Amino acid sequence: MGVYSAYAVLPQPANKTSAHTIELSWSELKAPNKKDNVERYNVYRVSAEQTGEEIKCGSDWKKIGFTMARARRYVDANVAAGKAYCYAVTAVDARGESAKSLVRTAVVPSP
Repeated sequence: MGVYSAYAVLPQPANKTSAHTIELSWSELKAPNKKDNVERYNVYRVSAEQTGEEIKCGSDWKKIGFTMARARRYVDANVAAGKAYCYAVTAVDARGESAKSLVRTAVVPSP
């Protein structure tokens, strides 16, 4: 399925309501039907529990956005300080949606 990585917690511009963002990026994922081209990517997030070094993802995945096929980058500006999140991406083509990519985690630092 493609490499899915590179999230950093970035300071948000002053005009935003959240103090942080999480930036996601990924390499091209395969379309559900290998003969079709990817039309867009859906981005999913779930809250996570952090205990020491371990992060456990919840089970209530929500679609939080999408990008067009060439973008392969998404910025989540709806995150809270001191919270952990899990992310996954799917590829969408004319016939449907792929399985979720490898799950990645990000932790927003506490103030």
